[in-house]
Amino acid sequence: MLWLMVHIPKTAGTSFRKAMRDHFGAALQLDYDDRPFGTTPLRRLLSAWWHGRRSGRLVLPDEHGIFGHFLPLKYAALSRARPTRLITWLREPVARAVSNYHFIFERHRRKELPPGRSRVVDEQWSLERFLFSRKYRDYQSQWLVGVPLRRFDFVGIVEHYADDLAEFGARFLGRPLAVHDEKRAAPRAPCEFLDDPAARRRVERFHARDMALYREALALREARPRA
Repeated sequence: MLWLMVHIPKTAGTSFRKAMRDHFGAALQLDYDDRPFGTTPLRRLLSAWWHGRRSGRLVLPDEHGIFGHFLPLKYAALSRARPTRLITWLREPVARAVSNYHFIFERHRRKELPPGRSRVVDEQWSLERFLFSRKYRDYQSQWLVGVPLRRFDFVGIVEHYADDLAEFGARFLGRPLAVHDEKRAAPRAPCEFLDDPAARRRVERFHARDMALYREALALREARPRA
């Protein structure tokens, strides 16, 4: 079985990756090299399509996991050529976007990255500019472009992480999985776009595709058979 696990940034990916490493060990391959959002949407899509057509040539072990920041289209031919499970996690879009904004600045500080790595940092974007930027609009939907949610074997919900991880382990791996907590963040500061209903609705309207995607994922979760 091939396991393709798409890690959308700020959707508990670090915790899930640790749980998958516990299970797969050396059979878990990380794919974080593409940096898909370092280019234009068209180039990103063409690159995924180009790699996807050639992915059928890859020779991998029978039981193998690929985990990282990649579009699922990147492994299209490979997933058609052999039994494949497609996995991802989604998060409430406004909370995910706010978290992503702060993470970009924190990562640059922590790694002491040079200028030129992120316009957000170089130009000192405000949170409002980030939330209403074209590049980051409907961010989760952009990662899954070309692959509807119904094609995924499992879509976890970050707000139900522990329960969904337990369900995933029981259904697909036949074993419980440890919940690896990511490092504890400082208490959240007040945020207009999270705390003020009118401001939040502005963000939700701008990211309407992501809101629809998230509602679809919640509906799929409710429809899943329970043990």
